[in-house]
Amino acid sequence: MEQSVSLSALPEYERRFRSAFEHAAIGMAIVDRSGAYVFVNQAFCRISGYQDHELYGMTFTATLHPEEGAMRLDVFQKILAGELGSRVNERRFIRKNGGVAWVRMSLAVPGDEIRPTHFITLVEDITERKEIEEARRASEERFRIAAENASDLINESDHPCLGDWPVPLSLEAWKNIIHPQDVERVLPL
Repeated sequence: MEQSVSLSALPEYERRFRSAFEHAAIGMAIVDRSGAYVFVNQAFCRISGYQDHELYGMTFTATLHPEEGAMRLDVFQKILAGELGSRVNERRFIRKNGGVAWVRMSLAVPGDEIRPTHFITLVEDITERKEIEEARRASEERFRIAAENASDLINESDHPCLGDWPVPLSLEAWKNIIHPQDVERVLPL
């Protein structure tokens, strides 16, 4: 059932919407068909490094990473043509100072418009998460290279045991768990 809003309630409704938009914890922007920012909130300004008056009239292409620009413009053209709808993606975002922020961007096409007049963009800064993921990936790669090239046994365990046996804490203890015929091969003296 569709809820109607009376004209007398519209100013209160609009005031609440503007307040929610302005004080949202994530970046929000309204972009027109040309790709120009029409409205932005303070969270969007913090992420971009621009002041709101600097963003008005600027197109989103100013924030496109050079390696992703052509693809993002192609997607935008398809949305304008009605070939694609709302989207969510992670991308690099160029800040005013030239720095790069990773963002999770949601682009919403309002209503049932086939050729929309504007888009609502929600932007969450995920730079810290991406940096942690990259550090973990690099660490795992270094460990993989070390493990593949090591001539020693590498054992990683959350529990100090090998199967049902406790992990030996000395060379003599290791020798005691190796079959006597294998000691010279496994532990050259």
